[in-house]
Amino acid sequence: MSAPCKDCERRYLGCHSECADYIKYSRERNEMLDKKHQEYSILHDNEIVRNRAKGWLRNLKKDKR
Repeated sequence: MSAPCKDCERRYLGCHSECADYIKYSRERNEMLDKKHQEYSILHDNEIVRNRAKGWLRNLKKDKR
C-alpha cells in the first residue's frame, strides 16, 4: 500500500488534512495496522499461556518425583 501523495500534482504543504485521497488512505492504513496489532496480540498472548502451561507441567512432574 503506497501513499497517494507520490507524484501528486496537487500536492502542497499541509494538504494531508484536506486531501480526500490521503484521508481515505490513512483510514485504510490505520485499520490494517490495528488488525495486525490485534492478531499479534492474540498470538503473543497465546504464546505466554503456552509457556506458563509448560512451566506448570514441569513443576507437576518435579513434584511427583
